Amino acid sequence: MGTQRRDAREDFEERYASIFGSRWPVLRERLLEARERCIRLNGFLFGREDWFRNRPTVSFKWAPECLRDWSEAGFEDAPQGLALEAGYLMDPASVAVALALEVNEGMKVLDLCAAPGGKTLILAERMGEFGHLVANELSRSRRFKLLDVLNRYVPDTVLRRVEVRSWDGSGVGLRHPEQFDRVLVDAPCSAEGHLLQHPRELDRWSAARSRQLARRQYALLCSALLATRPGGRVVYATCSVSPTENDGVIERLLHRKGEMVRRIPYRAPLGEQTAMGWCVLPDRERAGPAYFAVLEKI
Repeated sequence: MGTQRRDAREDFEERYASIFGSRWPVLRERLLEARERCIRLNGFLFGREDWFRNRPTVSFKWAPECLRDWSEAGFEDAPQGLALEAGYLMDPASVAVALALEVNEGMKVLDLCAAPGGKTLILAERMGEFGHLVANELSRSRRFKLLDVLNRYVPDTVLRRVEVRSWDGSGVGLRHPEQFDRVLVDAPCSAEGHLLQHPRELDRWSAARSRQLARRQYALLCSALLATRPGGRVVYATCSVSPTENDGVIERLLHRKGEMVRRIPYRAPLGEQTAMGWCVLPDRERAGPAYFAVLEKI
């Protein structure tokens, strides 16, 4: 067993050192550290008020509803006595991913792999009074977490327009073809930051497993594309730093399905461009890791 552990870890190190070169040691160190989170104000409580948009101190100019701490909103701590939770802790990169979907009022939206629910909240806020959101999560335990988040942050009037489902995401497109204006695919991935913080899980890492995950991610993305209406938008996202699971999945889609999809060039307010999309890495930002690509169905 000792040899197996060394082999898996050495293979992991060699793999990512070959990808990132001299950048890898610092990136590895940042992945090991606890993630910095922002407090994203609940739009159902604050979204119709301008007071927090005009604060003299704004940590995230591109997302004024995001705070470093409650003092930026004029509170020492979270406000008490509210019917809904006032703020949700999120990685700023996750906020950027949800915003890239560009949900507008009245749209029908699918969050294909929705738990734990932070991005789902942003989509629910933006779909407007007549929109409809399907929050899908196959895992039973994660689905319970998603339901808890929705119940704590979303008012009953909006919850009536949110469906929580337990579909296998790879089959959604065949069962519900061209039903949605927007689809978010926040796909299960290697999550190298999590692996580095949990050595026993790192011991099970292999390049073959990453390729297997990429096949699953590709199936989910194809399903999302089938479920999207012509002219609709899909955002594919992971929290991996592996090109196999990021640009590689998009390259495969464009090669095989290029007649029905195009990539939309997109610049996020933080991070850096990749060949096929955008990534936020914690060695250069106080956020991430996150990768995403924006696609339009032709």
